Amino acid sequence: MGLQIVLLTGSLAVVISGIYEIRCHLTGKAYIGSAGDMRKRWATHVASLRAGKHHSAKLQAAWRKYGEGEFKINVLEIVEPKRLLEREQYYLDRKRGAYNMSPTAASPRGVRHTAQSRANMSAAHKGKGQSEEHRLARSRALKGQKPSPQTIAASVAFHSGRRQSEEERSRRSAGMKRAWAEGRFIREKSG
Repeated sequence: MGLQIVLLTGSLAVVISGIYEIRCHLTGKAYIGSAGDMRKRWATHVASLRAGKHHSAKLQAAWRKYGEGEFKINVLEIVEPKRLLEREQYYLDRKRGAYNMSPTAASPRGVRHTAQSRANMSAAHKGKGQSEEHRLARSRALKGQKPSPQTIAASVAFHSGRRQSEEERSRRSAGMKRAWAEGRFIREKSG
């Protein structure tokens, strides 16, 4: 009985964690996943599939080709949350989730992006700066932290013998002049 595993106690829905599959009955192929709250996870899958934006391109293509009516969500195993990834990997190893993009549970390792996909991701991030609020939050979080000796050694090794291009030097110089002019640096008064 696919989606109907949410137990109702009065008006309280019981959260069930476990391993599930989204199976296409025409092809027999499935996507295998795990969730701490299967009901919420399934709702997320269905919403993204209906919107045409699911993270698994293979599952999205099959959904588009065969239609929503040919898919069923099945519970494979109810599992305590701390064992979810272990059990998901067990099913991935044995059932071979044909629609899963990665062979590893909860990991993007093993996923190979096409050249077009990499170009799209790069273009999507170009020119996006961080908001002033985000920059201030990051700054506050890092205040008072000192780099580890390993970080310092790696930085020194990286910059040793490296010569900046004229363009890089003039860009950094202009940035420093702007920072001084805006009062972002405070000179220590001596004596």
